[in-house]
Amino acid sequence: MSLEKSVQLHCPICRGTLVNKATSFTSYCKSCDYWHGNLTVAIDSTDDESVDAIDDQSYITALDGLRAKNFQIILDELARQTEGVKLSILDVGCASGSFMSLARARGHKVTGVEPNKKLCTFARKRGLHVIGDYFPPADPFPSKFDVIIFNDVFEHIPDINSILESCKANLKDDGLLILNLPNSDGLIFRIARVLTAFKVLGPWNRLWQVMFKTPHLHYFNHRSLNKLSQKHGFKPVTGKIEIPTIEVGGFWSRLQLDRSVTGLIKNIIFYMGVLVLYPVIRLSEKDTFFVIYRGDDIR
Repeated sequence: MSLEKSVQLHCPICRGTLVNKATSFTSYCKSCDYWHGNLTVAIDSTDDESVDAIDDQSYITALDGLRAKNFQIILDELARQTEGVKLSILDVGCASGSFMSLARARGHKVTGVEPNKKLCTFARKRGLHVIGDYFPPADPFPSKFDVIIFNDVFEHIPDINSILESCKANLKDDGLLILNLPNSDGLIFRIARVLTAFKVLGPWNRLWQVMFKTPHLHYFNHRSLNKLSQKHGFKPVTGKIEIPTIEVGGFWSRLQLDRSVTGLIKNIIFYMGVLVLYPVIRLSEKDTFFVIYRGDDIR
């Protein structure tokens, strides 16, 4: 297993200096309203048997029900933007292939890229075309795509600027880029940030997924994401479309992935807090959103 520390001194959007804020591992660009996490990423961790590491595969499986609903929302919006045309879609970090399966059921031609060996194998068993590699893969794609989508993946990537350039290189003229990711304007993010001032770090750590092999390295809101995307020639064709992050049903099973004694106590407190706040969460700005961009200057 190789480890990579995501230490970033400058904002990836404006290149301004990042200022340490909230905790020792998070920094912030006031100009862009962008957050960065200086966290260690286990790049080749699929065979890691560490008992202290939470299994990413279990976490993804626990989310599948909610993800499926959100993926249908994304596919509905994509159909509206393309007038129902069948598309070639690249799903970057496709995990177990849930989005791919739903897109294929609608008649789209879907390719996935997934570096996690277990998840890649699982997706292939579903009959999906998945390349076991990072994006862009070592072997170039045989053709360009109509759509490239990142579902809860973009925020984990260390070098997001080079990734956006790779998207341009692999999209057809007028191709679409879909970024589906956590929202720093969301209620839970805001509450967790306030709690850090009182040395209550559990919710903040969980949002950044510090307990995972591949934690969050970035937090965007709609404004900062647009600013980054437009820097690379991608223009938004939709506004911010919010999708739910939490459903009470199944939420406890996700929290139980941390099976330590201290984890159990924190999970009970966190779960009770979510139950109390759930009516407010439903009415407030969601903690996940997506935007569809068009690469108007792709040639």
